[in-house]
Amino acid sequence: MTAFRWGPLDRAPLSPLSLEAAQRVGIDPDVYRAGKALHARAPWHIMAAWEREEVSTQDAYAALIAWEGGRA
Repeated sequence: MTAFRWGPLDRAPLSPLSLEAAQRVGIDPDVYRAGKALHARAPWHIMAAWEREEVSTQDAYAALIAWEGGRA
């Protein structure tokens, strides 16, 4: 898996609580961080594709950053 390329809003380290949440559900902390960003900011067309598993979390996050134009 290629590393995520974080946008400006998502560069901060995860809190201990977020790290624990990712561990409890068995996902990589980076995937957890990207998923939180998608849920908070993604437009409907990116969310719809991601929820239907037409794109990976990494691809959906990259689309979000591109859609935001790096201005997030």
